[in-house]
Amino acid sequence: MEDDVYEIPVQYKGQELLVPAQLMVTGYTHKFRVEVAGHEVFFEPDEERNYRAMLDPHHSDSSKLDVAFLQAIAAGIEAAVK
Repeated sequence: MEDDVYEIPVQYKGQELLVPAQLMVTGYTHKFRVEVAGHEVFFEPDEERNYRAMLDPHHSDSSKLDVAFLQAIAAGIEAAVK
């Protein structure tokens, strides 16, 4: 079964960007896979149903990722699913 790809509207630095995100459903949970600056980042809901970014452990140099951009993507996903 192929998972769906969505364009998530993200507000970042005064611009609205459309970020492609792949929805991955497993059992009773789900997560979104997003490529950010060449890194695979997963966004999954926490206990309070807020989305958090989880980095691929195979990428050790995640220092180039913009934390504010990751937060904006998480906010965009939250707005889209509520």
